[in-house]
Amino acid sequence: MKKPDCVYLAVLLSILTFNNYIFPQWSQVNGPFGGVVTAVASQDSVCYCGTHGGSIYKSTDNGMTWSLFSGTTNLGTISTLLINNYGLFVGTYNGVYLTSDNGKTWMEINTGLTNTSINAFAQEGGNIFAATGGGGVYMFSAGNYWSSFSKGLSNLTVLSLAVEGDTLYAGTQGGLYLSTNGGLSWKNRGGSGLPTVGGVNAITISGNYLFAGNWGQGVYRIGINDNSWVQMNIGGANYIFSLNSYGNYVFISAMGGGLYASSDYGSSWTALNDGMSGTSGTDNTIYNLAFSSTNILAATAQGIFYLPLTGATTTWTPSDNGMWPGNIGALVFNGTNLIASGSIIGHYGYANAVMGGVFISSDNGSDWSESNLPGTIQGFNISAFCFACNGTDIYAGGTREIYVSTDNGGSWNSLDPNNNIGSSTVYSIVILNSKIFLGTDQGVFTSNMSGGTWTSVSNGLPNTSQDPYLAAVGNNLFYSRRTLGVYRSTDFGNSWSACNNGLTALSVLSLTANGTDIYATFEGGNGVAVSHDTGNSWTMLNNGLYSAGSAYSLVLSGQLMFASTQNGVFVSINKGLNWEAANTGLPNNTAVLSLLVDGNFLYAGTNNLIWKRPIDEMNAVKYGNILPAKFELQQNYPNPFNPATTIKYQIPEQSFVKLKVYDVLGKEVCSLVNELKMTGEYEVQFNGSNLSSGVYFYRLSAGNFVETKKLLLLK
Repeated sequence: MKKPDCVYLAVLLSILTFNNYIFPQWSQVNGPFGGVVTAVASQDSVCYCGTHGGSIYKSTDNGMTWSLFSGTTNLGTISTLLINNYGLFVGTYNGVYLTSDNGKTWMEINTGLTNTSINAFAQEGGNIFAATGGGGVYMFSAGNYWSSFSKGLSNLTVLSLAVEGDTLYAGTQGGLYLSTNGGLSWKNRGGSGLPTVGGVNAITISGNYLFAGNWGQGVYRIGINDNSWVQMNIGGANYIFSLNSYGNYVFISAMGGGLYASSDYGSSWTALNDGMSGTSGTDNTIYNLAFSSTNILAATAQGIFYLPLTGATTTWTPSDNGMWPGNIGALVFNGTNLIASGSIIGHYGYANAVMGGVFISSDNGSDWSESNLPGTIQGFNISAFCFACNGTDIYAGGTREIYVSTDNGGSWNSLDPNNNIGSSTVYSIVILNSKIFLGTDQGVFTSNMSGGTWTSVSNGLPNTSQDPYLAAVGNNLFYSRRTLGVYRSTDFGNSWSACNNGLTALSVLSLTANGTDIYATFEGGNGVAVSHDTGNSWTMLNNGLYSAGSAYSLVLSGQLMFASTQNGVFVSINKGLNWEAANTGLPNNTAVLSLLVDGNFLYAGTNNLIWKRPIDEMNAVKYGNILPAKFELQQNYPNPFNPATTIKYQIPEQSFVKLKVYDVLGKEVCSLVNELKMTGEYEVQFNGSNLSSGVYFYRLSAGNFVETKKLLLLK
């Protein structure tokens, strides 16, 4: 008989348990506002927009003010939106979501899609079509599934869709196609002069003209019944995001080029960019337009802007009140001000760009103002990947730079005017022995407190750029690299050596010092590890964190330890031995990217949002010392089972525990537990996928206690 997969989950449910206590709820802080808005749609005065960070916002006043739409924060980068009688369709690069009850519930509707990268929606009559980045065109059916409608398409990377009367157009990576039978079959639109390199990224129809936008070569126009395309002369508008028609006007939005309008079918064009630069950067990239009852709405790298349809003004007004500036990846409190960094990385052609900016609040997040780092990258404000404090001075690490603020975040100065760190990105900062140490994607750099000259101290470190992190315990420096574990230096960075003894995973995402202890967090559900002997050995601490996914960071407040994870915030009262979720008030499955304790509040930075909870509420949690009073082996559940079942047991004292499964002949088929266990309740998953149907027995041995129970596998 083949040995079964003994994949099991052993969880210490509680040494200390929570007694009749419900965690206080998280609440959003009021800002900061702004961010990269990638899609917008409207129906009369009701408008929706989607962000790069995966949030959706709603406006009921023609886009003047916005609010988060029913807690949506984890849908992935939103590429397109469609409003119709079904509800709101949301297209992302991970699939389609639909809400039919104003956001109360969401359905992921990807059945039938062979490619879930959604580039565009279109509606012809009652039919909804989706353009995918490799699977062609699909039509939505009332049974919540998609059917392929790609016959005749020679290229299945469909970038755009448009409808004019009974004709459906599809822009692909290999040209422009049309269908006159509801998408049942397609043919190449044809016509000379339209480039195929770059593809047809956008389509619109105005009067008797068809317009096609190319990624790299601008906009082309052809008469509906003509055979020759003509390139439009629109200056620097070469990389086209969208084409829109409204009345007699055609609008073109382009990467970095802003918005252009024509009232004569493209014979002449006027730039409409006044007011677009705003206060959040100089890039005029517009991703999409929508038309409400009274306004033109522009989705941009700087938030939402609106322009009245009356033509009373040609100056855009920012309308991002209620939106957020991207992923909140770094938070710090220097005793006076709360500082937050919002960022979007590598977005739409800017592979090395970090957008968003730095924001400051002096009233616990009630009000925010921009406090941006000097300079820009390709027109975008620079975001900070990390902060550190030395007294009231605040240090910020970003792309190619390290900054300091000596006025509570009001202004920033470079500490590397000679660019000693080159193109390095600073991910962590440690202050030790009157020196600053930087953890970068090109190793460790150090300087005195005034900066100026930086020296690489990376001897012995691996040559890889993955997510470096620094921490210090005493005079020991610790440095982690994702997938390569932890390295230690005992001579202030002059030499480094690996210190991974006891680690069962090397995918370290952060390091945190607590007195003489050093903690590491891991990706992929591997939890947390601690070293009590300056890195000589490590102990994994996973009890209660199995459902957390990746653990991004740790912070401490008194006896409380908090972990930010892929699935919210988890809290421990016993130095990480046991963890409980503390997510009441957060949207389900919220990824928490950063945490901060400022003495009064615990702040959590997520995709596009900052949340907070009073620390006093957390300290008020009442824990009871309810320990198991006896040895007990519970009946497995479910039983019968196929192929997996859960076995629970409890032990009232520290014991060496054996839990094994036998067949009816008494032959051992699987050993589930064979180790020393602390007092507590545990659960183990037994997987019998490689066993035959039948009766099996499982036996628990702990100290002098032995008990056997029967389980039934039915396939």
